[in-house]
Amino acid sequence: MGKTGLRKFFIILGIAGLVLAVIYPFAVQNFGGYRLGAHEVYSSGGGFRTVDVELSDEEDPVRILVDYHSNSKTSSVMASATLSIRVESDGKEMIARDLEFIHSTPGEDSVHTGNYVYRATAGVIHPVGVKTYHFSFEPKKGTSLTPDRVELILMASAIEWDPRGQLLGYGLLALGMIGFVISTVGKGNKQPPGS
Repeated sequence: MGKTGLRKFFIILGIAGLVLAVIYPFAVQNFGGYRLGAHEVYSSGGGFRTVDVELSDEEDPVRILVDYHSNSKTSSVMASATLSIRVESDGKEMIARDLEFIHSTPGEDSVHTGNYVYRATAGVIHPVGVKTYHFSFEPKKGTSLTPDRVELILMASAIEWDPRGQLLGYGLLALGMIGFVISTVGKGNKQPPGS
């Protein structure tokens, strides 16, 4: 295989790594499955509230997304918010974790409306039969982004993402970039004797 073919090989390897590491996980988390609905879990006038949602195994797996809406005028790129989410069913805790919302990475609805939207993924649950799930939220200390509205979004029949695939993607991306650089750097053109 010549240098040109080698470069093409490493470029393809890098593109495959990029798809596995970045593009596919983003698509799975944000667009996989169909939307069951959105539930307002916080409003500026009423504060946080617990939401009860009935889910069935026909919707398995169900991905949990949380959209944090803020019209905060803060200009600091370090501004952030952290919410604690807890999911329970039949008295058993299914999910308990903290969600990070960072001011420097707003979502699609931002500058034109003045309403910044930040999305976080809380994980996936697997309903068994038909059960009611309780979703509760609590703000953590140190939050500097003022919420205007917080929505819980549930995606049914979501595709599950194996984090090992993302690690493989980063490996392929690094290998492709390193290989491309090495294949590009030559020994230079040697001058013929007596020139």
